[in-house]
Amino acid sequence: MNPDINSIMASCGGNFSAQLLHLLDYKKMAETPKTLIGFSDTTALLSAIYAKTGNGGIFGPTVQTLGRIDNLDKVFEILTAKNTVINFSDCIPLTSKKPEPAPLFSATLSVLISLAGTPYFPNLSGHILILEDIGEELSRLDRMLWQLNEVCPFKNLSGLIFGQFIDLKDTGRPLGLDFEGIIRKHTKGINIPVLINAPLGHGTNFLPIPLGKVAKLDFGKKFD
Repeated sequence: MNPDINSIMASCGGNFSAQLLHLLDYKKMAETPKTLIGFSDTTALLSAIYAKTGNGGIFGPTVQTLGRIDNLDKVFEILTAKNTVINFSDCIPLTSKKPEPAPLFSATLSVLISLAGTPYFPNLSGHILILEDIGEELSRLDRMLWQLNEVCPFKNLSGLIFGQFIDLKDTGRPLGLDFEGIIRKHTKGINIPVLINAPLGHGTNFLPIPLGKVAKLDFGKKFD
């Protein structure tokens, strides 16, 4: 691997990243780590590298999405380590649990759950997990969160944050729950911080998340 290259930004999301995972040399990646930056389908690569090597990339924008991001200055401050403060003050807490410092992990939910049962699904116990997605049916979101809770019990997380879930649909037979109702259903009774409305995802705002970095959530004055 080229020692002059420190970081690699995915050009776009799309499809097929998971189908490359068995071809990668994780031993060499561990010996000469590079920071991979991307989201959406790149979640598969980020998750596999984290699971196999322990090296965290950055759940952040791709080259294709840079042109539509409103907070681009903030994005580059975080990517260049000039500012590693990630503001979640506009999030809405669904529980009153106080946050504790813990490593971060962020993912596009549908891609992450597709890795369940494979060697590429990371051990997220003790992590603050941040999720986002686009264009999903409410019924499918409900199923994915049930499955995720089975393979990665939410009670073992240090926090659960939901970013932008845009273009959600409820076609066919109505589910009977909206987005917040689904989240409340699957997080009822767990003693960890749960937030919605985090500023990251497939929309026009994106705060990059350094995977594996220990952070403490600051909810502003929400708990006063």
